[in-house]
Amino acid sequence: MRRALSFLVVLAACTGGDPAKPDAPVATPDAPVTIDATIVDVPEMPADAAVSDAAPLARCPAYPLPWLISPQGTQAAAAADLASISPGATLTWNDPVDTLQSIAGMDAMLPGCADGEDVNAQVMAFLAAHPALFQIDVTEWGVPLPLDCSLITEDVQTFSMGRTRVASHPLNQDLFTYNLKRVGGVVEITGVYAIYLATPYAGVDDQMTACNTLTAEGAASTARSTPLPAVVLDQCVATGNLTYQIHDNDTLTFARAENWGWDASTGQVLLSATRTLRVTVNPLNYTADLLASTARCPVTDPDSEDFTVGFDITFDAFTGEILFILAGLDCVVC
Repeated sequence: MRRALSFLVVLAACTGGDPAKPDAPVATPDAPVTIDATIVDVPEMPADAAVSDAAPLARCPAYPLPWLISPQGTQAAAAADLASISPGATLTWNDPVDTLQSIAGMDAMLPGCADGEDVNAQVMAFLAAHPALFQIDVTEWGVPLPLDCSLITEDVQTFSMGRTRVASHPLNQDLFTYNLKRVGGVVEITGVYAIYLATPYAGVDDQMTACNTLTAEGAASTARSTPLPAVVLDQCVATGNLTYQIHDNDTLTFARAENWGWDASTGQVLLSATRTLRVTVNPLNYTADLLASTARCPVTDPDSEDFTVGFDITFDAFTGEILFILAGLDCVVC
């Protein structure tokens, strides 16, 4: 076991990154700040987990981090690959991201999808066999649960999978959806809709690590000087507002790893990252208003009357700026 601020993996909603900041400074590690937050034991991270507080392995070239687009010819190569699979299909391309957006009228057969085989494993193998068209490393995605090929009928069935990481860094913004149906006794992929970044290029993993400069100490220092807002309720009717100031005996839990998102609204793909600090209020600090506020949440066990009081503070992982504060831990009150 090691001594550290405990961690919490937080998945952000499917949102893009911050607007471009052309004059953003070069990333430098935050200076350590001594904090009085409760320290708890946490297990060692798995060997393949993203390292969140390690010294940067490379220089952060800019922030938000520009995503490099493949050389010209990617779309043409994808179209040629699709024509070899399904000549009558129509390809729609997502230009800023340089990956496919949709394929309509597809009739790509999955001849290995026999009774007893997993249909989603068959699709993953098909995607991996056509990198020019799909540009996907399936190990970075959350593959749908196994489903026997015998259950695919002549009606269209839709499956979706979300991306879980880019290289070693968490990302849950990307989505890939595919339609399947049985045609003449053979399972076929009949259509695709997707929004996603291509397989990561060499060097981007280290750059993302270098741009993740927010430390647990830095986040805690900012949080301790920030009033945390909540709404006071009476039977789900708002009666007022309160702010809570962190006490020394509260528990601060820093996200184990950052979460990345991207934005292409400027015509260029820009990546940005967030990290979350969870504040769990010590029961000694409860007040009547705090217990009647949106900061109070029941525990997940429906048979328990226990509850927590706390806040989640989401920071930009490079600038250290607080992006938003949510009262309540893992629940929506009223």
